Amino acid sequence: MAQDRNSDRPVADMASDARPQNGWKHFDLAERAARFGYWRTTLADNKTFWSPGMYRLLGVTPEQQAPDADWLLDQIQADDLATLRQAIREAIRTRSPFQYRTHSKDASANSLIVDTHGEVELGEDGRVVAVVGVCHDVTAQVIAESEREKAQERYRVMADGASDIIMLHENDRVVFASSALDRILKRTPEEIQDGRYLELVHPDDIAEAQKLRVRARPGETLTATYRAQHADGHYVWIEATTRAAYDSITGEFRHEISVSRDIT
Repeated sequence: MAQDRNSDRPVADMASDARPQNGWKHFDLAERAARFGYWRTTLADNKTFWSPGMYRLLGVTPEQQAPDADWLLDQIQADDLATLRQAIREAIRTRSPFQYRTHSKDASANSLIVDTHGEVELGEDGRVVAVVGVCHDVTAQVIAESEREKAQERYRVMADGASDIIMLHENDRVVFASSALDRILKRTPEEIQDGRYLELVHPDDIAEAQKLRVRARPGETLTATYRAQHADGHYVWIEATTRAAYDSITGEFRHEISVSRDIT
């Protein structure tokens, strides 16, 4: 068991004594709510301490499993171990913070994917005496991000197969443009960023195209018909519609979607 540097009593025992205090209760609640825990391993004797949140992440109780760094490493997929060990070795060597992501061997584990951020603890002589890691269960976030990426990929496939130019705008920045932009105008997203599409509009149609520079209100659709210059020099008649998406709860603006078609 790790020892507190200012006492002969084990850190875990002191943590147990402190449990009734408000500060410890609040920290315990924070660990539970945010699904994080922390560990501390002293280098001299390889003794490890786990916080209550760490036990919850691991799905064990103090009665079932004593804090053990080797046991903890055995729960992690082999592919992650080299990265983990290198990160900690480098942190000890450079006395700098470290971070890594690990995946559980057990598909039914409480926490399948965990991000660890940590630092080294220095003694009075400046040497590293312990390593401390804060572990955060990021399983839900990683799964959600993976599903979001799959949905975005499906959207890209559908959009690229459409005959119309479909674009997603965030504060005037084009973050996605379907391949029809190239097919219809031989243009790239970079050529129309930040409202520069107006540079491609026929001089007689500027006022019409300017209609799309106004952000649509919730439920509103903006429409404009104008001529845009093809990369080869000739003009193409374009009918463009734009809608804005807002957060359904906060009402905050999120992005704009425009659909433009060749009506020549």
